[in-house]
Amino acid sequence: MLVYMIYDKSSGEIVHMHRNVDIHGRSYTCTEEEIHRMIPPHIDRKSVGYISTELDQPPSGRQVKMSVDLTKNALIKTFIDKDAPIEKNE
Repeated sequence: MLVYMIYDKSSGEIVHMHRNVDIHGRSYTCTEEEIHRMIPPHIDRKSVGYISTELDQPPSGRQVKMSVDLTKNALIKTFIDKDAPIEKNE
C-alpha cells in the first residue's frame, strides 16, 4: 500500500500519514497538488515536506516511531521497546 508521510522539515518528525485507495481498495499515486491538499489546516505547509513509501500496513504508533532522516531524505523506523517505562511530559 502506498503511504504518503508528511514530515516537519526541521526535525524529521512525521506529522501526518495519508493513503489514497480506490473503490476496490487499491492504492494509487497522488499529484503534488493533491499531497498539499491533504496537509491538515493547522500545519504550516512551508514547514513540511513529504515522502512516500510502500507499506504492507501502516505501523501502529505503539510499535514503531517513524521519522525522516533529513540528510538522506529516507524513512527511519525506530521500534519501540514495549517493556520500556512510559515517559511523562510534565
